[in-house]
Amino acid sequence: MFLFFTACAYLSSKIYCFGGALGRLPNSTDPNIYSLSLDYSTPVSVSSMNANWKEVPLNNFDPEKRYSPQFTALSDSRRLFINSGDATHLINQNIVFDSYDNTWQKLPDFSDDKQRANGCAVSVPSNTGDTIIVFGGQAIEVSPMVIGNKT
Repeated sequence: MFLFFTACAYLSSKIYCFGGALGRLPNSTDPNIYSLSLDYSTPVSVSSMNANWKEVPLNNFDPEKRYSPQFTALSDSRRLFINSGDATHLINQNIVFDSYDNTWQKLPDFSDDKQRANGCAVSVPSNTGDTIIVFGGQAIEVSPMVIGNKT
């Protein structure tokens, strides 16, 4: 597996990757999420690890083809947040994937109704729930947007 413009996050001894294109053209965008377990009791070669990427079942949810999304792990060590990315007319602009239940949840869109690509997302844990900060990106103001306690 080799994707361009993908986003990855580390969660519970696994690397998860989402979005991206199989080539450098948007028409080859991959809608799948992949995982790679890093739970090894002995050292493993990189080539052995590369052979162990697994496609995560989508369970009747369409995360929609996109590349360069913002992607981060949440502090509960089970959920991943995906925001926007480069795509047209996303129905599910903000989504959360629960790696324990293998379920998806659509979150409300940002109030300015803009999409971002090539930015970054960070989860800031608190006693009342994670706050996701999405910063930067392409064709969007560079000021941060905060989604507080919605995950």
